[in-house]
Amino acid sequence: MSEASEMDRKLDAELGPLKTPAMSEELALAIKSAEPVKMRRPWRDLEVFLGLSIPMLALVAVIIGVRSDLSEMSPLWIGSVALVWFTSFATSSYLGFVPAKGHVRPRSQNIYQVVGAASLLLIAVGLFATQSATGQSMTYSPTFSNVMAHAPSCSILGVTAGIIPGIIALLLMRRYIPVGRWSVGLSLGAAGGSLSGLVSHLHCPITERFHVGLVHGGCLVLSALFVAGAGQVLLRDRKS
Repeated sequence: MSEASEMDRKLDAELGPLKTPAMSEELALAIKSAEPVKMRRPWRDLEVFLGLSIPMLALVAVIIGVRSDLSEMSPLWIGSVALVWFTSFATSSYLGFVPAKGHVRPRSQNIYQVVGAASLLLIAVGLFATQSATGQSMTYSPTFSNVMAHAPSCSILGVTAGIIPGIIALLLMRRYIPVGRWSVGLSLGAAGGSLSGLVSHLHCPITERFHVGLVHGGCLVLSALFVAGAGQVLLRDRKS
């Protein structure tokens, strides 16, 4: 018999058989009541979000109506601007719901980059790529007081309509995001703000560039910040 085996035999003789500690009632109850973990299905949640938010904002557009000068605008300009806004919506929605392949954490770095770039791009489009129809579009002298006087209606409409899809998205994900809540909220709020900003852009006949850039583009920024703040509550661990 080897020296190691002899030592094991002596230890067994001295210590006797090891006993498993008794399980506490709390632990036994927790094990008994444990349920299978419900796995997240990001693509299904994304489809639900798109299926709810797009028709909802389309209904808002129908209810409030389109701008009176739209028929006088270049179809190429309308299509290009709509494409930019909708691309921001689609990209922000995708990053908010779908993690990188093989991961469960949100793509926070990508989200910050995309939301920042989309905000700057949409504001820039409003500032430098507006179009007016003579006799149909509404414009005014670009003073601070004029811009602020015409800002409330579009701001309230755009931000309110942008927040609602973001909150819907947070409710869809409230059980699955223990970390990365701020970035997810930013992405989902930016998605809602992009869609509502597009609706505001198609509804509002004002073509003064500071209004279009800062007020319409600001819908994305304000919606993103509001939903990110709401995400700190709706996506928190229920036991925390």
